[in-house]
Amino acid sequence: MASYTGVMSNRIYLISGLGADRRAFKKLVFPPDFELVYLDWIAPIANETLEEYALRLASGIDTSAPFYLVGLSFGGMIATEIAKKLNPVHTFLISSAPVYKQLPWYYRMAGSFGLQKLVPVSLIKKGNGIGLKFLGAQTQDERLLLKQLVTDSDPAFIKWALTCILKWRNTERPAKLTHIHGTADRILPMRYYKPDIVVKNGGHFIVYANAEEISEAIKVIMLSGDKTKAELIFDKMVKECFQQTLKPLGFKKKGNNFYLKLKDLGQIINIQKSMSSTKTDISFTINLGIFIPEYYLGYYSYATEIPVYPTEPDCAVRQRIGELRGESDKWYSINTNTNEQDLFTEMRENIEHFILPFFAKTSTKGLFIDALDASSLPLPPLGKLMLYAQLKEFEKARKEYEVLIQNNQNIRILNDAKELMARYGLG
Repeated sequence: MASYTGVMSNRIYLISGLGADRRAFKKLVFPPDFELVYLDWIAPIANETLEEYALRLASGIDTSAPFYLVGLSFGGMIATEIAKKLNPVHTFLISSAPVYKQLPWYYRMAGSFGLQKLVPVSLIKKGNGIGLKFLGAQTQDERLLLKQLVTDSDPAFIKWALTCILKWRNTERPAKLTHIHGTADRILPMRYYKPDIVVKNGGHFIVYANAEEISEAIKVIMLSGDKTKAELIFDKMVKECFQQTLKPLGFKKKGNNFYLKLKDLGQIINIQKSMSSTKTDISFTINLGIFIPEYYLGYYSYATEIPVYPTEPDCAVRQRIGELRGESDKWYSINTNTNEQDLFTEMRENIEHFILPFFAKTSTKGLFIDALDASSLPLPPLGKLMLYAQLKEFEKARKEYEVLIQNNQNIRILNDAKELMARYGLG
């Protein structure tokens, strides 16, 4: 039966685990403007499936207002089935599984043979020390609560639920779902799962033992418009590390790009997310570009106007942060285990000690040509030749062409070089 504590616009419906009740959630702390509603267990009907039971339990949910679901262990599977039908704002699974294939193979095998029916009722009710530790109880407080929950549980309900779990065949993970799991869970071992939020060294009872960490993770998502912790850290990094440093220098922000327009050229910083990034694990790198208007018009011969806000691929010179640091191609990762302070420190170091000094060496056309003469800029094979020609440094263009002819045996590059010289009347 649902338990209501008042009338509010946002409700959180909580479904406890097998052999547990609302007491398992008592250490979780939610934002104060949310109403907590406990969907207590109801008696199952003979031969009722997990999906059918979930829909009956969902009758206690008021769908006329936005709501969230929190499901613990078996309650997480119930919450998954409800979420598929009722479209909550967000669903949180704690120590659970969103799809049946993530259940350990030996559980699925036991269900195929109906082995759960052989478990004596007396054994289910027995809350000994070994069993409590297996459930994840570490402290005396946790052992006392778990023992009381087991003692108060209905063994007939547990046997019915075990049958439902082992026969469950859900393959659909609902949208807007966050799975929280402990690395030391012995009931549902971590190696079978790919959770969104990982609780290091957490057992199956993390809802109680690691309540502070879980409360914070849930609160962040609830108050962030459904953004994950990784997404929030990324956004915060862009704002506090890049925007706050670059804006006073004149850089204009557009998405994850920053552009500074100077008299003769432009400087671009692009924070690129990997295509393999997910909402909970973001991989990114930093691309730098020096935009030369003349080069742009020469390279894109069909172009008639200079873009107001050029992007890094439009640049004559393109370089990644790893190359500037003297390292291999460097990508950063943001996930639930990211140390925010360490990440932000390295980003500020990148800007102050690598990016800005790199730009300072080429901040005028004269300095850029000096760097071009010194061959200190990363360029494509014909980049130097085209830059000299477009910047009307024709004598230097001729010398660069001679170097290409002498040192390059690539027929295609040599033919392209000849075409460029002809285009500029230098052949």
